[in-house]
Amino acid sequence: MKIFVTVGTTQFEDLIQLICKPSVLQVFYNQGYTHITIQIGTGSFEPPSQCPIKGMTWECYRKKPSIKEDIISADLMITHAGAGSIFETLKLGKKLIAVPNESLMGNHQLELAKALEGTGNLISARICNFEQVISDPSIFQKILTLKPMNLSNTQAFPNIVEETLLI
Repeated sequence: MKIFVTVGTTQFEDLIQLICKPSVLQVFYNQGYTHITIQIGTGSFEPPSQCPIKGMTWECYRKKPSIKEDIISADLMITHAGAGSIFETLKLGKKLIAVPNESLMGNHQLELAKALEGTGNLISARICNFEQVISDPSIFQKILTLKPMNLSNTQAFPNIVEETLLI
């Protein structure tokens, strides 16, 4: 199984460094994930060329003209909680863990991730609790039950934005 991690066009080294930790990778490997693709964005952190977990492989790149193929091939997405990344992932029907970049002004990513977690579309985790979240024995069962975004409801996105702004 494959994981795709993306930080979009921004710099979110905390997420990339967290994903590269052997303890985090081991949790995913223990759940059957054997390949991880990491889009590392504009940060200066460079993951090692080899994945530190035996039996697991990875590839890393800064950016591509389109990440759609990486999303399509992934069994699980881990992304910063930018609206574009979240909605593109959900539109393609992928399972998603959103990790807000809380260093951004206004913390809108946290609000959006929490709102969509409340509707059952994704799992929201923060840098400070990511390992705890993925180590919960029930989390991978919960990931399997995530609901795809209802694309027939053209008001879904405006409603979530409105709810988020009113919080």
